[in-house]
Amino acid sequence: MDRVSQIVDFDMLVSLNRKREIVNGSVELFQLLGGSPGEIYGRRFRDFVDPAWREPVDHLLVRLLNGTLASFTSKVVLLRSADSPLVGRLVAAALWSGTPAMSTVVLSICAVDEMVCGVNEQYSLGEMDIKILEGIATGLTSEALASRLFVSRQTVEYHIGRLLRLSRMPNRVSLIAHLYSVGVMRKGVWPPRVIKGGFR
Repeated sequence: MDRVSQIVDFDMLVSLNRKREIVNGSVELFQLLGGSPGEIYGRRFRDFVDPAWREPVDHLLVRLLNGTLASFTSKVVLLRSADSPLVGRLVAAALWSGTPAMSTVVLSICAVDEMVCGVNEQYSLGEMDIKILEGIATGLTSEALASRLFVSRQTVEYHIGRLLRLSRMPNRVSLIAHLYSVGVMRKGVWPPRVIKGGFR
C-alpha cells in the first residue's frame, strides 16, 4: 500500500470533556500521538494541534460546549510524535446528558492527503465574517468594527486572523484583493459587498 492510500484510510475517534481534555480515544489516536492512554488522557486536545490551527479549532470547541454550535467540520493539523504533522478533516459534535458536567464532545478525525483529497475546500463565511470583510474593505479599523458590531476588538481580531489563515494571505489588503479576484466580493459597487458565502 502506498503512502497516499495509508493516509486516506486513517481514521480515529476522540472524546473530550467540558474542559476540552481527552477522556477517550480509539487505538489510532495513541498510534498517532505516540503515547499511552495514561500519558494522553487528561491533556487538552489543543495541545496536540499545530499552533497555526490551535486557536480556531479551540474556539469552535468552546462554541460546541456552550451550546452556540451544534456541530462543525474543519481542517485540522495534528502534531505527531516522530513524523511530519498530519493533515486531517475534523468532524465534531456535542453530546448532551442530563447534567451539564457530563456533556462531552466527540471528534472524528479522518487523515487526508492535502493534494489528493482537496482539504482546501471552500470555507463558509459566517454573518460576522461577512460584516468584518465588508468593513475592512471600506477601511474600518478593528476598533471601529468592534464598535459597529457590538463585540470586542479581540473578537474582531480573532475573525480577521482566522480569515487570513484560511486564505493564506499575509495581511488585510491582500485578503480583500484575493476575495475580489476569486469573485467572493462584488466588483464595481460601493459600499463593498460579499456576494458568495465562502472562498477557497
